Amino acid sequence: MSNTEHPLVASLVEHTRGNPQVYANSALQSDPLTAEYLTSSDKLAGDKDPNLAILSERPEHRVIMFLRAQGKSPTEIAKATGYSYQWVCQICRQPWFKSRLLATIKEAGEDGVQKFINGEILPSLIVLAEVRDDLETKDATRVAACNALLDRGLGKPVQLVKTQKVASADDLNAEMSDVERELAEIRRMQTGLLIAKPVGPN
Repeated sequence: MSNTEHPLVASLVEHTRGNPQVYANSALQSDPLTAEYLTSSDKLAGDKDPNLAILSERPEHRVIMFLRAQGKSPTEIAKATGYSYQWVCQICRQPWFKSRLLATIKEAGEDGVQKFINGEILPSLIVLAEVRDDLETKDATRVAACNALLDRGLGKPVQLVKTQKVASADDLNAEMSDVERELAEIRRMQTGLLIAKPVGPN
């Protein structure tokens, strides 16, 4: 007798068929948030669908999400919240949970980098000012520190770049042809004037 033919398994399958609490039968299957997560490039590799569907989020679910974002394991979260390990796993597998978890992790990472950069701006400016004011430092280094401070405050000055076109051989040949044509035209006009000049009486 196979497992699917066992009376207990058959009874369980019959009981869950059409049950909206089962994830495969739930409204979460057609939820836009589920589709967004499943098609996202940030989708967790190899993640599993839940067995049961949790259709609405509760405040304690948000607590679990923050703990998971901090790297806590389902076992640690279960001990901290009083939920069973199995139920924590079911919550963590919900599509809406995973979507919010990824957004929180991404936001925390970006905020962490920005906070670090913001925290380093003032100390860096203080160091530049100390270098500028240190009379024992080389003049070139002090000038560089001054320029760095001015650049941070006013922005780097606009630098004008002058360009000069260099004539090519083709350009020179074309110019010479124009000159030769003009000379030829002048000679032609001079010749015409000589021919048209009237001859006076002897």
